[in-house]
Amino acid sequence: MFEWSAVAERVASGQASPLHAVPALARPGDDDLLGLEQDQALAVIEICQAALAALGAVQALAVEAFARREQEDTDLIRSEARALGLSTNGIKDAHELVPAMLAPVFHLAPRTMANVLGETQLLVNELPTTLALARAGRLEISRARAVADEAVLVDPARRHRYEAELYGSRRRPGELAGLEKVTRLTHGSLRQKAARAAVRVDPDSARDRAALGLRDRDVQIRPGADPGMTAWWAAQPADVSLKAWTAIDALAAEYVAGQPGLTIAQARADAMMSLILGQATITTVVDLVIPAPGSSTNTDGGTSPSSGTGTVGDSGTSSGTGTSSGTGTVGDSGTSSGTGTSAVGDSGTNTDAERVRAVIARIALADTSPALGATDCAVGVSHPRVGILLNEHVTVLLADPDTQLRLHTADPGSGGPTRHDPKTYRPGAALARAVRARDGTCRMPGCTTPAIRCQLDHVTPYPNGPTSTENLASLCTSHHGFKHHAGWKLTMTADGRCTWSSPLDRTYTTHPQDHRDLAA
Repeated sequence: MFEWSAVAERVASGQASPLHAVPALARPGDDDLLGLEQDQALAVIEICQAALAALGAVQALAVEAFARREQEDTDLIRSEARALGLSTNGIKDAHELVPAMLAPVFHLAPRTMANVLGETQLLVNELPTTLALARAGRLEISRARAVADEAVLVDPARRHRYEAELYGSRRRPGELAGLEKVTRLTHGSLRQKAARAAVRVDPDSARDRAALGLRDRDVQIRPGADPGMTAWWAAQPADVSLKAWTAIDALAAEYVAGQPGLTIAQARADAMMSLILGQATITTVVDLVIPAPGSSTNTDGGTSPSSGTGTVGDSGTSSGTGTSSGTGTVGDSGTSSGTGTSAVGDSGTNTDAERVRAVIARIALADTSPALGATDCAVGVSHPRVGILLNEHVTVLLADPDTQLRLHTADPGSGGPTRHDPKTYRPGAALARAVRARDGTCRMPGCTTPAIRCQLDHVTPYPNGPTSTENLASLCTSHHGFKHHAGWKLTMTADGRCTWSSPLDRTYTTHPQDHRDLAA
């Protein structure tokens, strides 16, 4: 039997690089690994942890190499342009190009990739001991990046003192002996220690960080872990937060007193929403996506008689008054809540109005008629911002006389909306809405900027290409420039499938938003 414990000891003592053990990890099969004794299994876990840290350091070095070569290429292009008397205004900077080129590899949004790139470059170029710890398998790359993140606001002239403060002042760069106490810290504890080191080295950095935090105050929501729930995240000034929490806590106490069985946690959640919604008037818009008469795509890719889809989105604005809108699809037994898809059986209706009435009637029956059978929307429909809206929530929305309905027709192949009701939209607005509804987000690989905030780009430049759904794609402001000035090439099929070719001849494909996939 292979002695994993001996290998783990050599790696932990620094006698062997964790990367030397990687080939051995490829030899045993799944059953061999599952049959390991507990001490041997722990040794394999330790080896893998060290190897992942070392691989992260190697990857960080490769990322920096990639960025340097791109910077060299960009500088050369600028130099040649100046020599020819040409403007360099349209030439993208390497710090913009590199995140977009690496984002598909890391499966990150370009903006997130830009943050990762910044931390990686600081780690490689200015934190030699931290990088060496990672390379030796003693500091996972996530903890190494936490150290780098705390160093961002330290004056560059003082950063050489930052690691000395963190790891010990009498240490040569890259010397790793005696650092066991630091490397055993949890991610949170190491970040706190690094933050204290940054303040000691550069006291002004704390004030700078406070100003940066105030500038970056934010509130976000994202789909929750459970169907029908949304997770909130906020970064607010501490003094305002204290007042807000006091208001929430006071109202929650009243709720608990008046509702036996209600927990304080539940009451606080209810109180927060009551305080917010009490200050706004909301108008809800439901975009109802129905199929072309006579056909819709079923789950195996074929077509079936008449189906319908409905959506609730979030293009909401509020300052006293608000709007909530969006799109989705209704499934086989016709339930819809927010955004999702479901097929409605052939009722023989022909006009849009009759088919809409059939879809809404089917939705209303879904929650009360189990005999309708299984539905594509077994739980509800998925909204990209708030998560799954339960079927009963959509039923209530559609029954509300103040809810506004907008009608779309679904493409039987892609599931995206293809025609907008001319009675609802002006012709110019209809085309823009159709493209943005089809795309959902910026069509650059990895970018999640909502299409509503994107520009519409002619894939084949006008006037050589038409102004039509087949030749328009949603691109955010940053990535619009990539297509025209950064060497990326874009082609698009008639059904909206975009294929991107990078300057390094890598190809990436993005697909239009399929409203049928929104069913949950």
